[in-house]
Order: sequence, then C-alpha cells, then structure tokens
Amino acid sequence: MKIKRVSIGLLALLLFSIFNSYSSYAHSSMIEQIPKGNATITEMPQEVKLIFDEELLDLGSGNSVIVRNPDGKEVTTGATKLLSSNISRDLTASTMPGKYSVSYRVVSADGHVVEGTYQFILKTKSESKSSTPVAVPSESETALPKVIRTNHVKNTEGFFLHHRDHIILGTLALLVIGIWAYASRRKWRELPD
Repeated sequence: MKIKRVSIGLLALLLFSIFNSYSSYAHSSMIEQIPKGNATITEMPQEVKLIFDEELLDLGSGNSVIVRNPDGKEVTTGATKLLSSNISRDLTASTMPGKYSVSYRVVSADGHVVEGTYQFILKTKSESKSSTPVAVPSESETALPKVIRTNHVKNTEGFFLHHRDHIILGTLALLVIGIWAYASRRKWRELPD
C-alpha cells in the first residue's frame, strides 16, 4: 500500500513537472521585422514594425520600440502601438545615412520580458548612385540580428544545463516505472500457486 502511495505521488510530481516545464519555454520570439535586420535601405519607412510568434501582453508602458540614428538621437515618435503579436511605432523622416539601431522590449503571453536590439543601414539615393567604391561590411555586420532574451536558457550553457528539465523528467519517469515494476513483481510473488 505504501509503494502505491509513493508511486501515485511521484506520478503526480512528474505530471506537474511536465506541464510546468512546457509553460516555461513559451517565450515570444520575433519572426519578422520591418525594416529587416542588417538590411540596407534607401528610404526611411514611416514606421518600424516587429512581428512575434505569439500574442503579446498589453501592460501600458511595458512594451516599447525605440529607433536611434547614427548620432544616437531617437527618431521614433508617438506612442508604441500593440495589436496582438505586432508592435510598431512611427518614425520621423530622417535622411541621415548610416547605421540605425532598433531596441525593443515586449512582454510575452506567459509574462516574461523579451528584449533585444538589431540594426539596419540607411543610404541616401545619391550614395547608392555614386561610382565610388563602397566598403564591404564585415561578417559581424552581415550576421543575423542578435536577440537578447531574459529569463531564458541559452544554448551556450552546455548540454546538461540546457536539458536539465528533460533529464529530471526522464529520471522521474524511470523512477515511477521502476517502483511500479517492483510493486507488480512483489504482488505476483504473494499470489498462491
């Protein structure tokens, strides 16, 4: 009887851990940005728009998008607009060539904060028509935009730390199966021939 209670308790713990671990990995991820990260554009769009893979929470000033010109001055204007999984903000008509930085902070549906930055390059039309050679961007400038996530496991932490929850769940599952097998074997021994 005692083994049956322990088995039920471990099974309940296993199920709780499974549901808890899946909800902890439900952070929003950006799937598209306008203008695109590391893109070279010739005309400043009217707004910057970021699209995520799930609905974002509207917590007033909890969500923000800020675009800064090459001098570090903000070129976004007005309030940040949130519509389901899309967040956007209007841009001023800037013609200053160079790298623009986009910083964002959103609250995903599970309540975790997701923030990051990326860049794009604005070239004036006269620059793109000039015959002077254009510097080739370095590998780090052409790489995909780096997204910084808070409260999220990073792949650089190693296999065991990254898969910690999976290892714990697997161990608990083996423990429950082992206790069940032991109890079943003991029960069969007690039966008369």
